[in-house]
Amino acid sequence: MRPAADWVRDERREAAFLAVLGKSKKQMLDGIVRTKLGFSWYVQLPGKKPVKLLDWLKENHAETRELAP
Repeated sequence: MRPAADWVRDERREAAFLAVLGKSKKQMLDGIVRTKLGFSWYVQLPGKKPVKLLDWLKENHAETRELAP
């Protein structure tokens, strides 16, 4: 488990790096929802079971639904 604030701080750097490299939105999404080793990040909201971050984003963010298979 890792606090969301810590994850956001670190992933913001990763997203900026991907943006500088001129990566597509899909490549940025893939970089953000997976660890550097390729494992899926999970999100756990209070009182709920953990779910893959990609699945949670697809459920709650229309643009992610368009990008993700």
